[in-house]
Amino acid sequence: MNNVKLTYDYTLSSIKVVSENIARTNAKLASVLALSGVLINFSY
Repeated sequence: MNNVKLTYDYTLSSIKVVSENIARTNAKLASVLALSGVLINFSY
């Protein structure tokens, strides 16, 4: 039973790390898109 709990905890922590990385990537992508929009707006 101890191995099952260890595996469960490891899986939860892995999912948390992946979720945080996805959120960070989404924030970076939003920044890039916003900056691109501003630059396009200034180019006209």
